[in-house]
Amino acid sequence: EWHTMAEAIGIYGNGYQPYGERAEYRDSVQTKGLGVVGGHYTNPKGLKVDAWDYLIENIMNTALLQAVWKGPKWYGGVQYLRQDPLQSEVGEDSSSVYYWPNECTNMFGVRVGRKFGPVKVDLNYGRVTKSGRFIFPREVGREQFFISLSRSRIEGAGDVHAATMRLRYESPKIPGLKLKSGVGYFYFPGHGEEFYLNKYGEPCYAQIDFDAKYAFQKALKGLEFEFLYVFRESPREFLDHPDFVFNRSNFHHLNFITNITF
Repeated sequence: EWHTMAEAIGIYGNGYQPYGERAEYRDSVQTKGLGVVGGHYTNPKGLKVDAWDYLIENIMNTALLQAVWKGPKWYGGVQYLRQDPLQSEVGEDSSSVYYWPNECTNMFGVRVGRKFGPVKVDLNYGRVTKSGRFIFPREVGREQFFISLSRSRIEGAGDVHAATMRLRYESPKIPGLKLKSGVGYFYFPGHGEEFYLNKYGEPCYAQIDFDAKYAFQKALKGLEFEFLYVFRESPREFLDHPDFVFNRSNFHHLNFITNITF
Protein backbone atom coordinates (compact mmCIF):
# COMPACT_ATOMS: atom_id res chain seq x y z
CA GLU A 1 0.00 0.00 0.00
CA TRP A 2 1.31 3.41 -0.98
CA HIS A 3 0.99 6.49 1.23
CA THR A 4 1.55 10.18 0.74
CA MET A 5 4.12 11.73 3.07
CA ALA A 6 1.35 13.29 5.17
CA GLU A 7 -0.34 9.88 5.55
CA ALA A 8 2.89 8.00 6.31
CA ILE A 9 4.16 10.13 9.19
CA GLY A 10 2.95 8.52 12.42
CA ILE A 11 2.32 4.95 11.22
CA TYR A 12 5.08 3.55 13.44
CA GLY A 13 4.12 5.15 16.74
CA ASN A 14 3.76 8.76 17.88
CA GLY A 15 5.44 8.79 21.29
CA TYR A 16 4.99 11.76 23.60
CA GLN A 17 5.02 15.52 23.21
CA PRO A 18 7.73 17.48 25.10
CA TYR A 19 5.40 18.33 27.98
CA GLY A 20 4.26 14.76 28.63
CA GLU A 21 0.99 14.43 26.71
CA ARG A 22 0.52 11.61 24.24
CA ALA A 23 1.42 12.65 20.70
CA GLU A 24 -1.39 12.04 18.21
CA TYR A 25 -0.16 13.53 14.94
CA ARG A 26 -1.02 10.62 12.66
CA ASP A 27 -3.45 11.80 9.95
CA SER A 28 -3.00 15.38 11.24
CA VAL A 29 0.29 16.26 9.56
CA GLN A 30 -0.09 18.85 6.80
CA THR A 31 2.67 18.54 4.19
CA LYS A 32 2.92 18.20 0.43
CA GLY A 33 5.92 15.88 0.61
CA LEU A 34 9.63 15.37 1.17
CA GLY A 35 12.31 16.91 -1.01
CA VAL A 36 15.92 15.67 -0.99
CA VAL A 37 19.00 17.22 -2.58
CA GLY A 38 22.62 16.20 -2.12
CA GLY A 39 26.12 16.37 -3.50
CA HIS A 40 29.60 15.09 -2.79
CA TYR A 41 33.23 15.94 -3.35
CA THR A 42 36.18 13.52 -3.46
CA ASN A 43 39.90 13.97 -3.96
CA PRO A 44 42.73 11.51 -4.70
CA LYS A 45 44.06 11.69 -1.14
CA GLY A 46 41.09 9.80 0.28
CA LEU A 47 38.87 12.69 1.37
CA LYS A 48 35.14 12.56 0.64
CA VAL A 49 32.65 15.25 1.65
CA ASP A 50 28.88 14.70 1.42
CA ALA A 51 26.16 17.31 1.91
CA TRP A 52 22.46 16.47 2.06
CA ASP A 53 19.32 18.47 2.69
CA TYR A 54 15.91 16.98 3.50
CA LEU A 55 12.94 19.33 3.45
CA ILE A 56 9.54 18.17 4.69
CA GLU A 57 7.32 20.93 3.36
CA ASN A 58 5.53 22.98 6.03
CA ILE A 59 7.20 21.04 8.85
CA MET A 60 11.01 20.99 9.06
CA ASN A 61 14.35 21.12 7.28
CA THR A 62 17.23 18.73 7.98
CA ALA A 63 20.78 19.41 6.75
CA LEU A 64 23.59 16.84 7.06
CA LEU A 65 27.27 17.46 6.37
CA GLN A 66 29.75 14.59 6.51
CA ALA A 67 33.47 14.36 5.79
CA VAL A 68 35.37 11.06 5.82
CA TRP A 69 39.02 10.34 5.15
CA LYS A 70 40.59 6.97 4.28
CA GLY A 71 44.31 6.35 4.37
CA PRO A 72 46.43 3.22 3.91
CA LYS A 73 45.84 2.15 7.53
CA TRP A 74 43.95 4.89 9.38
CA TYR A 75 40.54 6.35 8.59
CA GLY A 76 38.08 8.70 10.26
CA GLY A 77 35.32 11.20 9.82
CA VAL A 78 33.10 13.91 11.24
CA GLN A 79 29.35 14.49 10.95
CA TYR A 80 27.11 17.47 11.67
CA LEU A 81 23.32 17.53 11.46
CA ARG A 82 21.07 20.56 11.86
CA GLN A 83 17.27 20.66 11.99
CA ASP A 84 15.02 23.73 11.93
CA PRO A 85 11.23 24.09 12.04
CA LEU A 86 9.29 25.57 9.13
CA GLN A 87 6.27 26.49 11.27
CA SER A 88 6.26 29.51 13.55
CA GLU A 89 3.33 28.64 15.83
CA VAL A 90 1.35 25.74 17.30
CA GLY A 91 -2.36 25.30 16.64
CA GLU A 92 -5.05 24.66 19.23
CA ASP A 93 -4.35 20.91 19.33
CA SER A 94 -0.77 20.60 20.57
CA SER A 95 -0.93 16.79 20.53
CA SER A 96 -0.89 16.86 16.71
CA VAL A 97 2.42 18.76 16.44
CA TYR A 98 5.21 16.76 14.78
CA TYR A 99 8.18 19.13 15.17
CA TRP A 100 7.82 22.04 17.56
CA PRO A 101 8.54 25.63 16.45
CA ASN A 102 10.85 26.19 19.44
CA GLU A 103 13.05 23.19 18.64
CA CYS A 104 16.40 23.41 16.89
CA THR A 105 18.40 20.21 16.64
CA ASN A 106 22.19 19.95 16.56
CA MET A 107 23.98 16.61 16.30
CA PHE A 108 27.74 15.97 16.10
CA GLY A 109 29.60 12.76 15.34
CA VAL A 110 33.22 11.69 15.08
CA ARG A 111 34.97 8.46 14.04
CA VAL A 112 38.55 7.19 14.26
CA GLY A 113 39.51 3.79 12.88
CA ARG A 114 42.40 1.59 11.83
CA LYS A 115 42.84 -1.30 9.41
CA PHE A 116 44.63 -4.49 10.41
CA GLY A 117 44.76 -6.46 7.19
CA PRO A 118 41.20 -7.67 6.47
CA VAL A 119 40.00 -6.31 9.84
CA LYS A 120 38.72 -2.78 10.48
CA VAL A 121 38.24 -1.40 14.01
CA ASP A 122 36.75 2.01 14.72
CA LEU A 123 35.69 4.11 17.70
CA ASN A 124 32.70 6.44 17.37
CA TYR A 125 31.13 9.16 19.47
CA GLY A 126 27.87 11.00 18.86
CA ARG A 127 26.19 13.86 20.66
CA VAL A 128 22.74 15.40 20.23
CA THR A 129 22.69 18.66 22.16
CA LYS A 130 19.99 19.95 24.52
CA SER A 131 18.74 22.44 21.92
CA GLY A 132 16.16 19.96 20.58
CA ARG A 133 15.26 16.38 19.78
CA PHE A 134 16.46 14.65 16.62
CA ILE A 135 13.17 14.05 14.79
CA PHE A 136 12.76 12.30 11.45
CA PRO A 137 9.99 10.04 10.11
CA ARG A 138 10.78 6.42 10.96
CA GLU A 139 8.53 5.46 8.07
CA VAL A 140 11.22 6.74 5.66
CA GLY A 141 14.02 4.59 7.14
CA ARG A 142 16.51 4.46 9.98
CA GLU A 143 19.34 6.87 10.58
CA GLN A 144 22.87 5.97 9.51
CA PHE A 145 25.23 7.79 11.86
CA PHE A 146 28.76 6.75 12.83
CA ILE A 147 27.40 5.55 16.18
CA SER A 148 24.57 3.47 14.70
CA LEU A 149 24.43 -0.20 15.71
CA SER A 150 22.03 -2.88 14.51
CA ARG A 151 18.49 -2.36 15.89
CA SER A 152 19.51 0.89 17.63
CA ARG A 153 18.05 4.37 17.11
CA ILE A 154 18.49 7.81 18.61
CA GLU A 155 15.56 9.31 16.70
CA GLY A 156 13.20 11.13 19.03
CA ALA A 157 15.82 12.21 21.57
CA GLY A 158 17.97 15.18 22.46
CA ASP A 159 20.77 15.56 25.03
CA VAL A 160 22.10 12.19 23.84
CA HIS A 161 25.59 10.81 24.41
CA ALA A 162 26.55 7.65 22.53
CA ALA A 163 29.86 5.82 22.19
CA THR A 164 30.41 2.69 20.11
CA MET A 165 33.20 0.44 18.92
CA ARG A 166 32.78 -1.57 15.72
CA LEU A 167 34.80 -4.42 14.24
CA ARG A 168 34.44 -5.57 10.63
CA TYR A 169 36.07 -8.48 8.81
CA GLU A 170 35.86 -9.41 5.14
CA SER A 171 37.38 -12.80 4.38
CA PRO A 172 40.09 -12.77 1.69
CA LYS A 173 39.91 -16.58 1.42
CA ILE A 174 36.12 -17.05 1.41
CA PRO A 175 34.59 -14.63 -1.11
CA GLY A 176 31.24 -13.29 0.08
CA LEU A 177 31.83 -13.81 3.80
CA LYS A 178 31.52 -10.68 5.96
CA LEU A 179 31.53 -10.52 9.75
CA LYS A 180 30.93 -7.52 11.95
CA SER A 181 30.42 -6.84 15.62
CA GLY A 182 29.67 -3.78 17.71
CA VAL A 183 29.48 -2.68 21.32
CA GLY A 184 28.21 0.62 22.63
CA TYR A 185 26.51 2.66 25.32
CA PHE A 186 23.62 5.06 24.69
CA TYR A 187 22.57 7.70 27.19
CA PHE A 188 19.04 9.13 26.95
CA PRO A 189 17.64 11.75 29.39
CA GLY A 190 14.43 11.70 31.46
CA HIS A 191 13.54 8.05 30.85
CA GLY A 192 9.89 7.34 31.67
CA GLU A 193 9.48 10.60 33.61
CA GLU A 194 10.34 13.55 31.40
CA PHE A 195 9.71 13.60 27.65
CA TYR A 196 11.00 17.07 26.82
CA LEU A 197 14.11 15.53 25.24
CA ASN A 198 13.00 11.90 25.00
CA LYS A 199 9.97 11.44 22.75
CA TYR A 200 9.67 7.67 23.17
CA GLY A 201 10.88 7.39 26.77
CA GLU A 202 13.94 5.39 25.69
CA PRO A 203 16.05 3.97 28.54
CA CYS A 204 19.82 4.23 28.66
CA TYR A 205 21.38 0.95 27.55
CA ALA A 206 24.52 -0.96 26.65
CA GLN A 207 24.46 -3.13 23.53
CA ILE A 208 26.51 -5.90 21.95
CA ASP A 209 25.74 -7.25 18.49
CA PHE A 210 27.18 -9.73 16.01
CA ASP A 211 26.33 -10.01 12.33
CA ALA A 212 27.47 -12.65 9.81
CA LYS A 213 26.67 -12.46 6.09
CA TYR A 214 27.46 -14.85 3.29
CA ALA A 215 26.76 -13.90 -0.32
CA PHE A 216 26.79 -16.87 -2.67
CA GLN A 217 28.87 -16.76 -5.84
CA LYS A 218 28.61 -18.08 -9.40
CA ALA A 219 25.35 -19.98 -10.10
CA LEU A 220 23.73 -18.80 -6.83
CA LYS A 221 24.86 -15.19 -7.15
CA GLY A 222 22.19 -12.91 -5.69
CA LEU A 223 21.38 -15.20 -2.76
CA GLU A 224 22.58 -14.02 0.65
CA PHE A 225 22.19 -15.48 4.15
CA GLU A 226 22.55 -13.32 7.25
CA PHE A 227 22.57 -14.09 10.97
CA LEU A 228 22.14 -11.28 13.50
CA TYR A 229 22.39 -11.42 17.29
CA VAL A 230 21.75 -8.43 19.57
CA PHE A 231 22.01 -8.24 23.36
CA ARG A 232 20.86 -5.08 25.12
CA GLU A 233 20.70 -4.25 28.82
CA SER A 234 19.76 -1.16 30.84
CA PRO A 235 20.98 -0.16 34.31
CA ARG A 236 18.89 -1.59 37.13
CA GLU A 237 17.29 1.76 38.06
CA PHE A 238 15.43 1.84 34.74
CA LEU A 239 13.47 -1.28 35.68
CA ASP A 240 11.20 0.98 37.78
CA HIS A 241 9.50 1.83 34.47
CA PRO A 242 8.85 -1.60 32.88
CA ASP A 243 6.54 -0.17 30.19
CA PHE A 244 9.52 1.72 28.76
CA VAL A 245 11.89 -1.26 28.97
CA PHE A 246 9.71 -4.07 27.58
CA ASN A 247 10.73 -4.85 23.99
CA ARG A 248 13.29 -2.03 24.13
CA SER A 249 16.02 -3.32 26.43
CA ASN A 250 17.07 -6.27 28.58
CA PHE A 251 16.66 -8.76 25.77
CA HIS A 252 18.42 -11.22 23.45
CA HIS A 253 17.42 -10.81 19.82
CA LEU A 254 18.20 -13.26 17.01
CA ASN A 255 17.43 -13.04 13.29
CA PHE A 256 18.14 -15.33 10.36
CA ILE A 257 17.59 -13.45 7.12
CA THR A 258 17.52 -14.57 3.51
CA ASN A 259 18.01 -11.92 0.83
CA ILE A 260 17.50 -12.56 -2.87
CA THR A 261 18.74 -9.87 -5.24
CA PHE A 262 17.71 -9.96 -8.89
